[in-house]
Amino acid sequence: MKHLKLVLCVFAFPFILSCSSDSDSDEIIETPSEKPAGPKYLPLNVEVGEIPMKDPTASSNTGTHRAPITFLSDLSNFYLNYIYEEKEEGEMYYYYNREVWTADNDGKGRWTVGDSGQYGWPENAAPTTSFPENGKIPVTWYAYANYDVKGDNVGFQVNDNDPYIPFTVEESSTSQKDLLVSEKTDTWDSCKGNMYFLFRHVCSALKFHIKKATNVKERNITVTEVKLHNVKNHGQFYFKSKSWASLSGAGYYTLLSSTNAFNLSSTEYRAMYAGTLSQDTENAYLFMLPQSLSAWNPAAGPVTSTTGAYLELNFIMDGQNLTGYVPFQGTFEQGYKHNVNINLGKNSLYHADGSKIISE
Repeated sequence: MKHLKLVLCVFAFPFILSCSSDSDSDEIIETPSEKPAGPKYLPLNVEVGEIPMKDPTASSNTGTHRAPITFLSDLSNFYLNYIYEEKEEGEMYYYYNREVWTADNDGKGRWTVGDSGQYGWPENAAPTTSFPENGKIPVTWYAYANYDVKGDNVGFQVNDNDPYIPFTVEESSTSQKDLLVSEKTDTWDSCKGNMYFLFRHVCSALKFHIKKATNVKERNITVTEVKLHNVKNHGQFYFKSKSWASLSGAGYYTLLSSTNAFNLSSTEYRAMYAGTLSQDTENAYLFMLPQSLSAWNPAAGPVTSTTGAYLELNFIMDGQNLTGYVPFQGTFEQGYKHNVNINLGKNSLYHADGSKIISE
């Protein structure tokens, strides 16, 4: 890109990580009439698609689908950021939009970026009469959907030119959203602003089922509430590696709520639902950051002191109200559906102190 360095730094200031002058004596003096205008953008024409979440029990895991792209619901908007770079006089400059851009669905399969489409392809990465080679500058676009910019979810971040988004999974299973991401690199000369984002699912989707084991089939057991504890619920998703890092937290998730209580069968598994999920069984998934969970070991100490994962159950057994705990473990992969079957019996149900609830 053939720009004077000082002019480039001034005009691109909101979108540049660093810039420097050739000399400490260089000065830029502006009067109000000389103050540069804000960044300019060329129009974008955006379409989207989805890589479906993989289901190990399905006969086929392939296929790409046009919008609607969210997992089991329609997508109304997503966020969009870009990065491009230029090396000039031995120094590398990185340009990106610091603010969060929102792309809104117009209801006709097209997406408007910003109010009335005021955002788009960065003009300095597009050809001009003086600098036609600018059209060959690659611009990498990063899109992410079902992401509320609040709390720890602060939006697009760049660490040593390695972009990522921090993400915390909602602890209310009825408020969760499945995080979708997409990355696309292109030049203006190649695409003329026509962008297609293929979104992928980067969480794990879990559906929980429960029954009573044959060794307690004579007992009458009604489960009224089930919670999953000690799940890492915060992490950073890195776009380049398409992987998670810095997982943390010890979240808990309600898998079954009292309004959805039911009596356990000893012959078939029944799906568990929290809150309104009983109204739509297809939405009865818990979204979790991909991770391996190690189970609480009842022999090693009480459940109150463990970092291992466990299920907490409120249930009625033969007319008695009880609270029990079940060690839980598993490896849950990115972009996969997982069916989790809980077989509740003498050897899996414990008091908080680690002793068995059914000892006979």
